[in-house]
Amino acid sequence: MHRFYPVFLCLLLPSLALAAEATPARVNAADFPNLQAAVDALPEGGGEVFLPPGTYNLDKTLDLTGRNTRPRTEQYPRSGDFITLTGSGMLNTTIYGTMKDQPVVDLTDTTYCTMRDLKIMSNTANVGILLAREKGNGGSNGFFTNIMVDGSFSVASVYCYAAEVCRWYNCYFQNNLKDGVCFIITPHNYWDLKSPYNELTTGCSNTEFKFYGCTFAAWGGGNCVDLWICGPSTSDVSLFGGYISATGLAGILLDGTKGGGRVAAVSIDGVRIEGERAQHCLLARGNVDDVRARNGHWISGSAEPIFFEPGGAGRYWDISGLGLIIYDGIYVKYAPGQEHYRMARFASPLRDSKLEIMDNYPTLFTKNDQGEFEASYPPGKAIVFEAGAGGNEITVRRRADVEFTGEDTGNLIRALEDGGVMRTYQGSGGLPALLNMPPCDVTKIPNPQLGDLAVDSGLNTPDQQPGPMFYDGKKWRAFSLAP
Repeated sequence: MHRFYPVFLCLLLPSLALAAEATPARVNAADFPNLQAAVDALPEGGGEVFLPPGTYNLDKTLDLTGRNTRPRTEQYPRSGDFITLTGSGMLNTTIYGTMKDQPVVDLTDTTYCTMRDLKIMSNTANVGILLAREKGNGGSNGFFTNIMVDGSFSVASVYCYAAEVCRWYNCYFQNNLKDGVCFIITPHNYWDLKSPYNELTTGCSNTEFKFYGCTFAAWGGGNCVDLWICGPSTSDVSLFGGYISATGLAGILLDGTKGGGRVAAVSIDGVRIEGERAQHCLLARGNVDDVRARNGHWISGSAEPIFFEPGGAGRYWDISGLGLIIYDGIYVKYAPGQEHYRMARFASPLRDSKLEIMDNYPTLFTKNDQGEFEASYPPGKAIVFEAGAGGNEITVRRRADVEFTGEDTGNLIRALEDGGVMRTYQGSGGLPALLNMPPCDVTKIPNPQLGDLAVDSGLNTPDQQPGPMFYDGKKWRAFSLAP
């Protein structure tokens, strides 16, 4: 027999009412004359707009601005609204902008916005998504999953101006315009972009931009760029996995020339960059510090995969685990010529950095008598320093893979295959440093060089005991540490 407790029900009813009120609102965009009307139909506090499969045409920028963390006031009636746009898949739901020289979607001064599973497209807009800071107020934050931004945009597919804390998961950014850019991150409005709804301002920016498994495809050629990061900023931009298809100037451009400021704190991990039709995979300008690039294959066509232009300076670079490749002749011709293949070229000084470039493969394509491409693999330089360098740790296969012009102070070079041993060079390497130190028959070490040190097993020492020996340029001699 079940008993009924009225008092318990009275206590429970307020909780049930609160739970009902906490249920987020959800509207179907197909029930409204346009997408803006569906967004505006959400109650105070916001909610979700669901976009069934189809194309949603916009002749005016979609207004998602002002959803920020400040208290709700008459001046900011939408503050605190959580907005979610949910499509039915990036190939099924399309927001198509027909506006000219304006953004398709404006997220200025918006913290509480999520977008997923849809495509934003235009061939007349200046940007697909605008994230910016309103004058005197907050910037844009956003969380984006399975979003495609595709078309021909005069500024960029995505323009982040003084925006902060954005996450992009499995997103696709494409710009088909010649000289076009897929993604711009900037603390200053160098492109003089305007929001239809707000006055924009400079501010703290470029904090915590994370990309997970995203694709960038600037396919217009010319001087197009896939990801352009501008200074002055400590950007904290990280790419984890993903793919960059470059056809113009560079896949990633780190630009410390604008505004007199540096770019710093950029991490690229496990990203494949295919730039057979491009000049560079990574291009640095001005002052660029604290760059980490690890674990991926980067291919360039007409110039070095990594290039630091003259006129700047860099510190704290960390490059390791990259396979660097030059494709010469199949799409474009490597400009300096095959006798000058260079994988990483620093025409600005670099200091206090760790560079490990072991896998480098210049690949020359020529046609045979049947008109088919055949590949050959001429040698090249792993790293070239044209403006001096100091305090760097460099790991390559052979000492000849590194070339210095100008200052060479305090650099440590580890060559892992010089004469079949690991050889360490200090400075210019006039005297090689240390060989592997386990005891061995030193006369069996191939290609010894003046100053080499090794521990002999005792076969060649005066007392027939293991001991240190050095090579004087002609033969091995016993080396004593006694004063």
